[in-house]
This record gives sequence, C-alpha cells and structure tokens, in this order.
Amino acid sequence: MKNGFEQQINRLIDTINDLDKNALAFKNHAYRTHMGTYIDGEMFDYIIMTPGYKCLFDAKETHTRVWHIYSKDFKQANYLKKGKKLAFDAYFLIYFYSLKEYRKLDIIQFYKITTTGRRSVRFEETEPFDLSKKVKEGIENE
Repeated sequence: MKNGFEQQINRLIDTINDLDKNALAFKNHAYRTHMGTYIDGEMFDYIIMTPGYKCLFDAKETHTRVWHIYSKDFKQANYLKKGKKLAFDAYFLIYFYSLKEYRKLDIIQFYKITTTGRRSVRFEETEPFDLSKKVKEGIENE
C-alpha cells in the first residue's frame, strides 16, 4: 500500500527514530527472495515501542463506511493477537477516506465481529484514534 495514508505513518516512524529518546519504530516488509520475488506477506505492518506505549498494527483503508476483511487479514490478526498477549496494543488502523478519519479496531473487537461469521466492519464499530498523540504521550511518560 503506497499511498498518502501509509506515507503519513512512515513519516511518524521516521520522526520517532530521529528523536534522541528510548523509542523504536519500524515497518515490516513482505518476504521476498534475494532477487525481489514475492514469497509471502508481512505479519503486520508496524511496530512502535516507547517507554510509555508499545503497539503492533496493520494499516488498512476503505473508501466506504465499511472495511471488508480478506483471508490475509485473518493471518495478520493471528500475529496481532500474539502481540496483545505480550501486552502490546494490537489493532488494525483503518483510514476511512470518505470520512477523512483514522479509526482503531482493537484485535479483541476484530475477533468478536468475525466469530459471528461476518467479514466486514462498519465505521461505527471502530473507535476514534490519534496515533501521533498516543506516541507523543508514550515518549513523554518515560
């Protein structure tokens, strides 16, 4: 996903890593051969660790009020769930283009929705979320 949404997250990652603080952030990448041939997708997109906040998340986007879940999302969710068990804030960060809003779908909520057999998440089932603010608070609370 090379777009404005992911570019904003990448700028935040760069800012975190440029700070002279005890913080680390990076983007995972798909598995490829040494020649660049695609093998498999990444476990999830991003990891951010600060003294006061640590998270794992996968960035998603939709141009409607509904995010549709695909098979690869379940694979990513399994890794996010492992992170949740290790006390990381683990979620899907969804950008709803039509509403110009970032929303968080906690991994626990993801499983509550999908265990009913549904394969989509409505905007109203997500929560408002400001990743930059959360990271700033985590850095300031060292």
